[in-house]
Amino acid sequence: MTKAFWQLTMLLALVISGSATGSARVAEEQALKAAYLYNFAKFVEWPGHAEGEPLRLCVYGMERLGAPFEKIRGRTAHSRPIDVALVTGEAPSGVRCEILFISREAGEAADVGVIDLLAGQPVLTVSDIEGFSNRGGMIEFRNVGEHIKFVVNIGASRDANLIISAFLLQLALEVQGGRP
Repeated sequence: MTKAFWQLTMLLALVISGSATGSARVAEEQALKAAYLYNFAKFVEWPGHAEGEPLRLCVYGMERLGAPFEKIRGRTAHSRPIDVALVTGEAPSGVRCEILFISREAGEAADVGVIDLLAGQPVLTVSDIEGFSNRGGMIEFRNVGEHIKFVVNIGASRDANLIISAFLLQLALEVQGGRP
C-alpha cells in the first residue's frame, strides 16, 4: 500500500509541476488534492465503524464536484466503499461525514465555524485554507514551490479519536500539536 501511495502521489506531483497554466493548473491541483484525500482515507482509522459501511468524503465550498472527486466514489478504504458528497449552504451542520474537505473557495472565516461545529467529533477535517491547521483543523494542504504538501495537527485528530498512521505522519511537511 505504501508503494502505491507514493507512486500515485509522485505521478500527480509530476503532472502538477508541469507547465500548465490557468484552469488546467487548477484542475490538476484538484486532481492531486483528491488523490491525497483518497489516500488519507486509507491511513486514518475511525472509531466504531463496521466493515462495509460507506466512508463518506464531503466537499464543502466548491460549486460542483470535479471529475477527480467523482473518481474516488466507489473505491475502498479499510474495506469500506467511499461515498463522495458535495455540501452546500452556510455550514455543513447535520451532514454525516468521516472526511470533510473545506475548499479555500468557502472563505477563511468558514473554516473556524466548521472546526468549532465539529470539535471532538470523529471527522477528519482537511483544507487548503492558509493557517487551517493552526486554528484546529487536522490536515492543511500547503503549496511549497511547485508542489502540494500537507501539515498534520495530531492534537486535533487525537481530540476527535482519530488515529493517523505513522506512515502518513512521516510524509507530512510538519506535525503539530504533540508527539505522534
